[in-house]
Amino acid sequence: MAALFGISLIACDSDKSSQQAVANAGEQAVTKDSVVAATPATTHLDACGERMKGFLRWYLNLVDYEKPHPEGSSVQFKIPITPETDSALAARIAPEQRSSTKYYQMDWRSVESYLAMLGKSGYFSKSYLQEKRASLLKRGKALDAAKMEDGEPEGFEADEVFWMMELYATSDIDKLRAYRASNAKTRDGIYELPVALPGDEKSSFILYTKKENDRCVIDSVARLYNGEYSSVGNK
Repeated sequence: MAALFGISLIACDSDKSSQQAVANAGEQAVTKDSVVAATPATTHLDACGERMKGFLRWYLNLVDYEKPHPEGSSVQFKIPITPETDSALAARIAPEQRSSTKYYQMDWRSVESYLAMLGKSGYFSKSYLQEKRASLLKRGKALDAAKMEDGEPEGFEADEVFWMMELYATSDIDKLRAYRASNAKTRDGIYELPVALPGDEKSSFILYTKKENDRCVIDSVARLYNGEYSSVGNK
């Protein structure tokens, strides 16, 4: 039951989560070849790229589960308390976080708070936020219908923006660079964030941006892992 108390979406799972995201986020993705066949990245950043650095710092601070953000940085769930529930764990679950049934329940107020927080940040496009809302609604209803008594809430196994178990380190942020794909004519900017991994493994997050209300905003996110492209999207 210890995993139940990590109510945030920051962590969990790895390749299974990435594969699940790829299968369900086709509408937001560009083709794999458009990224792999792109021209070499450049270290020069324009104003949008610098703004994305600000986003990366803000988001890393937001999802620090050891120092919860006062505005709420995650979607939460109502936890079932049964006679079998560890008493110490049960004591730590606030009354408003307890399920009225013996199953997990979506905390829909937290969904609204989470979406409002993302919107207020100014870092995401309207279409991204609309798709995120639709995605959370779909997955939340599925969770309620699944009547799960324990385990990890299905459909919420990882971070909502990057859909990974581990994100990036503060030291990675200054490595952000422009990434220009040959067929990305409709995009205002594509940015790559290389992430340090052990051994010879190579991984990067790709941020696709566009201009909206005279601001550079994130429209979708993807990942490169050892040269393989995966869309993150909104599941």
